Amino acid sequence: MDKISLGSENLNNLLGGGVEAGIITNFYGAAGAGKTNIALQCAVSCIRKSHKAMYIDAEGGFSIERFIQMNSKNGLEI
Repeated sequence: MDKISLGSENLNNLLGGGVEAGIITNFYGAAGAGKTNIALQCAVSCIRKSHKAMYIDAEGGFSIERFIQMNSKNGLEI
C-alpha cells in the first residue's frame, strides 16, 4: 500500500507511514487544530511525487498566499 507523507515524521508514524494513496481522506476536528495545514502538506507531497491532488475548501477560506508561503522555501514552484 502506497502512503503519502504528511511532511512530519511524527504524524507519519502515528498514521502508520502516512496517508493511504488512492483514497479520499477527510480531516476533521476543532478550529485551529491544523487540519488545513495537514491537508495542504499532503497535497504538496502528492505533487512532489508527480501525482494528482485535489483540495476541496467547503468554507471558502483557502489562501493561495498562505499555500505559497508554506511551500516556496521548500522548493515547490507554483
